[in-house]
Amino acid sequence: MLESDYSVDDVANTLKRFLREVKDGVFNGQKNGDSWLRAAGLEDKGEKVHRYQILLSNLTEVNRETLKALIHHLVCVQHLSDENQMTIRNLFIVFGPTLFQTDGKDVTGSQVVEELIQNYCSIFNVSESDLQRQLNMTSEILNKHKSQGSPCEREYPVKELKLYHGCQSKLHPPTP
Repeated sequence: MLESDYSVDDVANTLKRFLREVKDGVFNGQKNGDSWLRAAGLEDKGEKVHRYQILLSNLTEVNRETLKALIHHLVCVQHLSDENQMTIRNLFIVFGPTLFQTDGKDVTGSQVVEELIQNYCSIFNVSESDLQRQLNMTSEILNKHKSQGSPCEREYPVKELKLYHGCQSKLHPPTP
């Protein structure tokens, strides 16, 4: 599979399809999803973040980790919004209805996604410095990618880590 074979839209649509097809959704059904939507209505930010943390802890481990990975990805995408035009607003418009399996007319699901992105570190118990390091690495990879072209298999050494961009998994890095 080459980068040129699929667009970013193809990948995003596949991700959204996967999220829509998760049995009972990422939030474990309508009742739990409604609890997340009610939490969005809380006025006090600290109380709201705490409520999201409680709701997160009530999810199954696989759903909790899936949501964490997705929101982390959205934070990274939003970090590069100057390059990709995916502002936090665009992200919550796209992923709110998908995660809450709604038609998008009620914006509360989008509000939850926005708040999960904005408060990622607090809600998911991630240190700000770790997140910033990851965002910096993402920016560095993007800059190298842009300056060196975009072949499918390329290794990007970043400090003591080696990150791979392209077709093969981290378990099977590209051969030189």
